[in-house]
Amino acid sequence: MESYGADRREGEGEGEEEMVAPEGSEMRRRSAAAAAAKEVETREGNGEAAASTMMSMSVERVFEGKRVPGWREQLTLRAFVVSFVLAAMFSVIVMKLNLTTGIIPSLNVSAGLLGFFFVKTWTAALDRVGLLKKPFTRQENTVIQTCVVAAYDIAFSGGFGSYLLGMSERVANQTTEANDPQNVKDPQLGWMIGFLFVVSFLGLFALVPLRKIMIIDYKLIYPSGTATAHLINGFHTPQGAKLARKQVITLAKFFVISFAWGFFQWFYTATDSCGFQAFPTLGLKAYANNFYFDFSTIYIGVGMICPYIVNVSVLLGGIISWGIMWPLINNKKGEWFSADLPPTSLHGLQGYRVFISIALILGDGLYNFVKVLLHTVTSLVAAARKGRTSTLPVSDNGSPITTDNPVSFDDERRTELFLKDQIPQPVAYGGYVLVAVISIVTVPHIFPQLKWYYILVAYVFAPVLAFCNAYGCGLTDWSLASTYGKLAIFTIGAWAGASHGGVLAGLAACGVMMSIVSTAADLMQDFKTGYMTLASPRSMFVSQVIGTAMGCVIAPCVFWLFFKAFKDIGLSGSEYPAPYAIVYRNMAILGVDGFGSLPKHCLTLCFVFFAAAIVINLIRDLVPQKVARFIPLPMAMAIPFYIGSYFAIDMCVGSLILFVWEMVDKAKADAFGPAVASGLICGDGLWTLPQSVLSLAKVQPPICMKFLSRQINDKIMIIDYKLIYPSGTATAHLINGFHTPQGAKLAMKQVTTLAKFFLISFAWGFFQWFYTATDSCGFQAFPTLGLKAYANKFYFDFSTIYVGVGMICPYVVNVSLLLGGIISWGIMWPLINNKKGEWFSADLSPTSLRGLQGIIPSLNVSAGLLGFFFVKTWTAALDRVRLLKKPFTRQENTVIQTSVEDSVTTY
Repeated sequence: MESYGADRREGEGEGEEEMVAPEGSEMRRRSAAAAAAKEVETREGNGEAAASTMMSMSVERVFEGKRVPGWREQLTLRAFVVSFVLAAMFSVIVMKLNLTTGIIPSLNVSAGLLGFFFVKTWTAALDRVGLLKKPFTRQENTVIQTCVVAAYDIAFSGGFGSYLLGMSERVANQTTEANDPQNVKDPQLGWMIGFLFVVSFLGLFALVPLRKIMIIDYKLIYPSGTATAHLINGFHTPQGAKLARKQVITLAKFFVISFAWGFFQWFYTATDSCGFQAFPTLGLKAYANNFYFDFSTIYIGVGMICPYIVNVSVLLGGIISWGIMWPLINNKKGEWFSADLPPTSLHGLQGYRVFISIALILGDGLYNFVKVLLHTVTSLVAAARKGRTSTLPVSDNGSPITTDNPVSFDDERRTELFLKDQIPQPVAYGGYVLVAVISIVTVPHIFPQLKWYYILVAYVFAPVLAFCNAYGCGLTDWSLASTYGKLAIFTIGAWAGASHGGVLAGLAACGVMMSIVSTAADLMQDFKTGYMTLASPRSMFVSQVIGTAMGCVIAPCVFWLFFKAFKDIGLSGSEYPAPYAIVYRNMAILGVDGFGSLPKHCLTLCFVFFAAAIVINLIRDLVPQKVARFIPLPMAMAIPFYIGSYFAIDMCVGSLILFVWEMVDKAKADAFGPAVASGLICGDGLWTLPQSVLSLAKVQPPICMKFLSRQINDKIMIIDYKLIYPSGTATAHLINGFHTPQGAKLAMKQVTTLAKFFLISFAWGFFQWFYTATDSCGFQAFPTLGLKAYANKFYFDFSTIYVGVGMICPYVVNVSLLLGGIISWGIMWPLINNKKGEWFSADLSPTSLRGLQGIIPSLNVSAGLLGFFFVKTWTAALDRVRLLKKPFTRQENTVIQTSVEDSVTTY
């Protein structure tokens, strides 16, 4: 386990891959083991040497003097109250992640940490007033962990961002096939809760009879369950409790920062494409191709938790798709697909995005399904040959092993208590049959397209598939629930047929199958955690049942809040695009209709990327680990193919932060990195709750911060807003007037007048020069209003240039300047100067204030007039000798005037 955690950031082994299976519960299992194992290593490397050394020798000897509570004592009211609060909080977070990108990191560490903190605070407060009756034990902590994870897992496995939302009319309207009423079912709170209740519990009964074989006889690892157990055991040592308190404080700090940042951003999102999430940080061209940093703290936190190879793979997928492929395919508009199609049509560019991403996902899923299946079969055969006495069917590298080691104190103690509280076999078998019958009767009433015999066949094969999934998960920590769900989409959808609602039947069957195989693997993970923390299997089972029931209510309510508050959920390009909703729906369409609806050359590209996913995975498994950790993950690369790379940049920023932190202080980064990441995720995730309430209350943000190109901005200013721009309008009227016969005559007289006064002004300047031998000499130092006034900068300096400026500027500008001079130089400065020696030192040298400078009047009229005169003289001369080829137009006059003005203002 320790080597697994250590390899998390290097991306070694198969662990990092689970972080990016966005459409199934397998994604979180890998990250759970990685994060929790990392936490264990941190605790062992940060001052807990004595305790960790003891625990590494024998964990149970550390707790040997403590009584293990009975299974009923482990199920406390406070545990389920805390579980409910945490389940609601994490369901909101998971739902937001589910509806944005589908990437959901493991929140197991956060759940365990917060569960420990809340109950520990609760019991400490009761202990101070003498009301504490039951101490907080690691078994109770395990119950909380199990309940919370079971509850918020429904927010993901319930299909709210995939198969369930894919049934809706909103998603169906983005396709052109199978969007008729019999293949559409809009979400409603009632039927969603009912559906989840009748399909989510079956998996809990499917493998209960096999728990001893899986946990004790085969001693399967279940890395996530093992790592979580180490984490909980560590919490309940004195040193572990101290570190946990510091981590919670860190988490709280960054939770507040992230929540406040989300609130601040909200003020600038008055309409679509407004605010920081639409900030073109890399330029407008990159923004148009979904390359930008959107200041999302939630995905910065995700990036800090995900392995580096995951973040790099996602970014690489975005570069390949949005940076290269989609622009090239878009250039084939009109040739490969009609140029008149709307952007969301799956017969156009959108079709390539969706189906190529599906090809990558299916290629990666198929490869790993076959790989885990072969691994499972090989291990079962090896175990059967060597007998049940084999302690572990496979070693860490996958090869069969045998051990003749004596049973350790830990194993002896754990096995004794694990077998003490048996779950009666009739409860398991009877529960499976009862829930199956209820489901077979009820589900067809919710989905008439999904016939009862489709469900019966699924439930006949479900225990076998659940066993394969749970066994493979125990070996590799890889749950293939989404792969079995896709299998149900294709088989049941094709069986039902297009004319009988095959698309909706396939999506509903996906939900049925995913729920069974996912919860069965989850329960075995929890049994492993309970085994290692001495929690009773009965308390684990009851906690899982209660957590699942909580999730069946909380998750649909949270989704319903999102669905009602944000009207664009599921729409491409929106804040909540729910990319896997349209992906799953199109898988169902492919299963029913085949490939005839794909755009030109799309099928060929799909085959190429399907094969590429298999080849890349094969190479990763064949080359040495030091090379494999640099090879990207096809599943991660597939995510941005549809929705873009903006979140990948956020995740890479998170990786960069953690990388720099590890370079500066690795011990602190290991200890507090998960807490910082969890705080960022939880703060931004929970801000969605008040944001939804504000949206439902019709409270709109007051400001829209939007970025436009110069061309679009000019269009808005000139055409849409019809702003006057007086100087530009006057100059245009002047130029238009020049180019009329009457205007040309008047312009000639104006130029003659301008030339006269130009000569007068030039000669006057030359004349003044003779009297400026030194500073403060000449007419510009003439005390026309007296020496006292001159000392206070009040005098006429005979400057023809500012006389001319005064003739151009509006009267109010000139009067305002004079008034400002009177207030400052006539009143304020003399009064302040009288405070010399009191307000400031009398010994300071006087500073020379140069007066008003830099007043540049509008020279537009002069530029237009002189431009007209010079070119008109030029063209007249050429016309007289018959060399004129192009007449002088008002458009050319405008170009001259604009160029002169730009040159002057630039100077």
